[in-house]
Amino acid sequence: MSEARAAAFASLLMIGCDGPVPATQPGTSGRAPSEGTESTGAPESLEGSASLIDLAAFEKSYPDEDPFEDRPADVQCEFGFGLEDGFFEVETDLCHYGGFVQPSLAPIREGDTIDFLLLHENLVSSDPDAEVHLALAFGSEVVFETVIQIPTEANFVAEAWVSGSDVPAGTPIHLHLHNHGINSYRVSALSVTYSD
Repeated sequence: MSEARAAAFASLLMIGCDGPVPATQPGTSGRAPSEGTESTGAPESLEGSASLIDLAAFEKSYPDEDPFEDRPADVQCEFGFGLEDGFFEVETDLCHYGGFVQPSLAPIREGDTIDFLLLHENLVSSDPDAEVHLALAFGSEVVFETVIQIPTEANFVAEAWVSGSDVPAGTPIHLHLHNHGINSYRVSALSVTYSD
């Protein structure tokens, strides 16, 4: 587990599901590293960790840019999403299909580690076969997805994986959240830890 992920996870455990977690960890600016220095034009070395997202910057995605195949024709998501207590929150009683996008704040190289942290409240539904589809895509490439069965108790989705490709800063990051029931989800962090 990376230091950034461990710190965020420990903070969430101490404060529970009602408190904020910083969007970036100490020692990271939250900005994309520049492609080079003004003085030399040499590539800037990438070290430590950097946030890939600004939790306040997600916008709804349009159908023609959504890389996920289960988007319904009648998406209802005018309200029920946005920055709340330091998290990007989606409330599915008001937004039953969440498709959100923003440009990546930092580059990713093949071999770098990506960390994602989300928490959810108790998940409920009147449908006995209900489930949640949660996914992330960098551009058109789906890099993470999971299905959570409903009902389930409040919990974290804390995932890490090694990037299989280079992803330039500015690449669209798509967040997908599709669920049956009236539930609440809070994205805490999406970050990269650069390999040596």
